[in-house]
Amino acid sequence: MQTAGQLLRAALKKECPLQIAGAINAYSALLAERAGFHALYLSGGGVSAASLGVPDLGIINLKDVVVDVERIASACRLPLLVDVDTGFGETALHVGRTIFEIERAGAAGVQVYLQLIFVLLPWADR
Repeated sequence: MQTAGQLLRAALKKECPLQIAGAINAYSALLAERAGFHALYLSGGGVSAASLGVPDLGIINLKDVVVDVERIASACRLPLLVDVDTGFGETALHVGRTIFEIERAGAAGVQVYLQLIFVLLPWADR
């Protein structure tokens, strides 16, 4: 049996460029699989809206995402790429833990991005 990461690498070799369907829950993942997609993507905005009914404003936490990853991965065998925002913490240790938990939940890969919060400095032009 192939790992989730191996399935993602195989999908990348099979289809170039790889079209990845957005899946916000297990049902939408199954629909994407039936439609012929070879990979799935779970966004932070999807978790916010579909699972919690809140806007994508940094309200979700790691556990919210892990629960959705587990549900999707248990229902569908397609490799799942997961948006983990900034890694749910301020240090590399937080990001490492996030990747560990997301992989353990069944994801094939993660997307982490740097988000800068701009602060107005007293000497900056306004």
